[in-house]
Amino acid sequence: MLLIRTYIAASAIEGVGVFAAEPISKGASIWRLDPDFDRMIP
Repeated sequence: MLLIRTYIAASAIEGVGVFAAEPISKGASIWRLDPDFDRMIP
């Protein structure tokens, strides 16, 4: 689960990307596994 606000927009690199919608401080956690929300795909 992403812990920061994000948005999806066009990307010059791959066509579509996920971007941070707020500044991210050095050392800040940006993601945490939430088994009820995230799915592991082998």
